[in-house]
Formats: sequence, structure tokens, C-alpha cells
Amino acid sequence: NAVTPAMRKNLFFAVEKDGVEINGQLYYYDSFQSFWIFGEEHKHGRELALRSERRFSPLFLIPVPSSVDINRLKELMLEHLPEKEEKESLIDLLRQAYF
Repeated sequence: NAVTPAMRKNLFFAVEKDGVEINGQLYYYDSFQSFWIFGEEHKHGRELALRSERRFSPLFLIPVPSSVDINRLKELMLEHLPEKEEKESLIDLLRQAYF
């Protein structure tokens, strides 16, 4: 693993050479358009956002524990995907209100 696997709220993720592993499922980089890392100032804390090619679940949001070096994570992601800033959507606002 390029980044130490992290656990937070029962979610496992790791950045691998072929893709991002989330709870044992490998999602290949070519299934994503871009990534963005929300920092500490984000309402939900640090999160890795992956813009998917999928129509019905276009944005994967993965909590990033404080033990993960954000600069290293960004370096690794840039090797595979372009960085593109994401904004909070209606779904994010609903998640904040109800989850």
C-alpha cells in the first residue's frame, strides 16, 4: 500500500497502484474523472472526493484520518488522476443535516 490503510467509522481505504480500495473493493483509477481533498475546514473534516464516471453516484467521499499525510496522499493521487476542486452539493448539505 502506498498510503497506510486507515480506519474511521468502520471504513477502510487504501491508495493502491491500480486504484483506491474501499472496504475491500478495488475501484480502478480509470473509473474516476478527478479527485479533490477537502481539508480540516470542511464541515465533515478531511475527505478524499473521487469524481466517478457513474451517473447515479457521481462523487465518492472518503473520510481521511488525521494519521494520513495529506500532502503524500495528494502526490499519489496526482500520479493517476487530475485534481479538480469540488463544491458541496445538495446531497452533501442533506448528509450534514441528517447523518
